[in-house]
Amino acid sequence: MSENEKGLNSPEQIKKRIENNLILQVMQELQSHKGHHRLQIFIAHGYLELLMNELIKAKTKNYKKIISDNRSYPYSTKILILNELGALSDEDYRVYDWFRKIRNKAAHDPLFKLKKEYFQNIRPRDYQEIEKFESICVDLMLRLWNANMEILGPAFASTLVNLNSSEKENDTQQNI
Repeated sequence: MSENEKGLNSPEQIKKRIENNLILQVMQELQSHKGHHRLQIFIAHGYLELLMNELIKAKTKNYKKIISDNRSYPYSTKILILNELGALSDEDYRVYDWFRKIRNKAAHDPLFKLKKEYFQNIRPRDYQEIEKFESICVDLMLRLWNANMEILGPAFASTLVNLNSSEKENDTQQNI
C-alpha cells in the first residue's frame, strides 16, 4: 500500500469521510429529535425526496423536467412513476405513499400529533406502532437506499463507496 493510500484510510480520514456523509448526518438528525414526530417526519421525508429525485434522474429520460417542476410532478407523481417503471415495488409504493400522507398531515395540521389510526392499514405490522416511529423512518430511508445502492451510493455517499472500494482493493492485494 502506498503512503497516499495509507493516508486515505487513516482513522482521521475515515472519520472525516463518515462525518461528511449525508445519510449518516440524516440519521443523526433524526435521532436528535427523538419523540418529536413532526420533525422526524420532515427530516425523513426530505431525505426520501432527495433519494426519489436521484432515482427519477437515473431512470427517466426527462428527469430535468420532472425534478424541476414540482407543481406538475409532485412527490406523489414521482413515486407513481418509479412504481410504474418497476423501480419501486407495489408494496414500497404503498408504504411511501402512506408516509407521504402522514407528511401532508404534519405539514398542514397546526396541532399535529401522530394517531394510532394513521397506522391501522399499513404493512408490515412493525409499522403499526407509534412507539417505533423513529425506527419506521429509518427503515423507510434504508429500505430505499439498500434497494438502489448502485444509483444512490455514488450520489450521496461517495466517500463511503470509495472507502469500501479501497478496503476491497487492500483486501485483494493482501490476499495475493
